[in-house]
Amino acid sequence: MPTVQHFGDKRLRMHALHTEKFYTRHYSIKLTIPLDAKFITSTAVLPYLWLEGSKSYPSARKIMQLIDSLYGTVLHSSVSKRGGLQVVEISAAMPYIHGNQENRAAMNQLEKLLMELLMAPATNEDGSFLSTHVSKVIELQKNRIRNLHDDKTTYAFEQAMERASRPLPASLPRLGYLDELENDMAPLLYTAYRRLLENAKIDIYVSGKLYQVEDMWIDFQQKLESQLSMTNFLNPLVEPIQKSHMENRAELRDIEYQRVNQAKLNLVYCSGIGYAHPLYPAALVMNGILGKFPHSKLFVEVREKRSLAYYASSQYDSMTGFVVLYAGVQPGKVGEARLVMEEQVEAIQKGKISDQEIQFTKSGLLNQYKQLEDQPASWTEIDFNGQLTGQKLTMEDLQKKISDVTVEDIKKVAEHLVFQQEFLLTARREQV
Repeated sequence: MPTVQHFGDKRLRMHALHTEKFYTRHYSIKLTIPLDAKFITSTAVLPYLWLEGSKSYPSARKIMQLIDSLYGTVLHSSVSKRGGLQVVEISAAMPYIHGNQENRAAMNQLEKLLMELLMAPATNEDGSFLSTHVSKVIELQKNRIRNLHDDKTTYAFEQAMERASRPLPASLPRLGYLDELENDMAPLLYTAYRRLLENAKIDIYVSGKLYQVEDMWIDFQQKLESQLSMTNFLNPLVEPIQKSHMENRAELRDIEYQRVNQAKLNLVYCSGIGYAHPLYPAALVMNGILGKFPHSKLFVEVREKRSLAYYASSQYDSMTGFVVLYAGVQPGKVGEARLVMEEQVEAIQKGKISDQEIQFTKSGLLNQYKQLEDQPASWTEIDFNGQLTGQKLTMEDLQKKISDVTVEDIKKVAEHLVFQQEFLLTARREQV
């Protein structure tokens, strides 16, 4: 994989990957800021508000007319959460034709548009956001939150993660709070927008066939630095939640009742091992053996052998260090399923791992990373994780470290696991 070139300082940075593999040039601008309960909802709305209009293109229709003229460009915005940080993003992709002047002019237009959407959104004369734009994005955000609630598996998973993180900022909901979304929140949205520009770290990612990269960086730098404070910003690193977080809290087992056909059982374990930890590659392998693949212990023991669940899996979050075991359980078998799931963690802690499990897991992980090499968003995420944690890993580094993981490494990771939280979403009020 080609080397990533880095430009800039801690506040404003550009990361460029030149590769002949991609016939599309990809742009991603990520703004990162600590999660804050006061601004979680308003900040989560901003990336969608940006696509409603800018100074030169004052409506979503005007923006889409321009996008449609730019060689099939795709424009996207989103909000995510990385541990105790909130990340808002605007991204675009355009086919690149080397040596074609019209294509180069279109690329310049796209870069200008991205800067304008971020730095000069459509506003009233007093600087406030347009009420028609605010009303529209508020309704859409309400729908996103409701849709998340309707996806019971995802809802239960996120509830488990949020409850396990309390009272830390990482417990705040990714999309914000439904009851805070009001049509009269335009002033708060503008305050959140100014807070973002004044305090957020900004990472610009560009990948594809890149030429005159330094000139591109200078252009982005000049457009952004003229409107940003380069000294007043927040630059925390993401650190995993430590087991000491549990000292003042009891083991929590929460139940919520809804109309569901399957009980959604989620068990959260704290590892204290994050992306920057030396055991991070071993944590990936441990999670693979536990529940990531069809050959994993949870799938085989909970679903295949005992038929206790419709699905049984696990997920490792490298930002919080949490390992979440989750299953769609048959009504009346929650207690038995919980016991078998816990037994699989204990088995790995005792080193009960076969050579075949290790071989299949490493092969599965390495194949996944091999496939990710052809996806621009994947190298972006790996590099961005390094920027957030202070631990820079290339795709090649990660693949080699995974190959070198031993049984003892896997056992060490499992020995770090401490039960933190259970969340059960069920329709049946039974003894669990």
